[in-house]
Amino acid sequence: MKTYLAAITLLLMVNLGFSQEIVSDSLIAKQNQEKLEKERKELEEKHNEALEKAEKERKKIEKERDKAEKERKKIEKEQKKLEKANDNVEKLNKKIKSQHKDIAQQKEKLEKLERKGKLSPEDKIKMNEKILKKEKKLNDLHKDLDKAEKKLRKLH
Repeated sequence: MKTYLAAITLLLMVNLGFSQEIVSDSLIAKQNQEKLEKERKELEEKHNEALEKAEKERKKIEKERDKAEKERKKIEKEQKKLEKANDNVEKLNKKIKSQHKDIAQQKEKLEKLERKGKLSPEDKIKMNEKILKKEKKLNDLHKDLDKAEKKLRKLH
């Protein structure tokens, strides 16, 4: 644009040198310069508007990206909670199965010793207390399992 203005100015100066009407040539040059200045301002305004529009669009896209990121993190957090609840239920089921097995073994051992007659009354009481403790623990595990299953259903 500067070269364009320089070329016009140069042509006008050359023209001024050869023309007899200096005043009219300078008026034409001034009008041309005003016209060019007006066009430059219009282009600059359009450029600024385009920049503002692009900035608004960039901010909008960034906001949407942040929103999507938050949603992804929320989903991941919920997934981790669900996995933890599933693991807890599985763990409690294994403990309950193991506890059932231990109780069955203790009862079998008690019956075996009773049949052989090798069990004193104190030993019988101790073994029965041991079995009762294991059964109480089993009941507690069942309660914990119920709570864990409720939590798991709540997360679904």
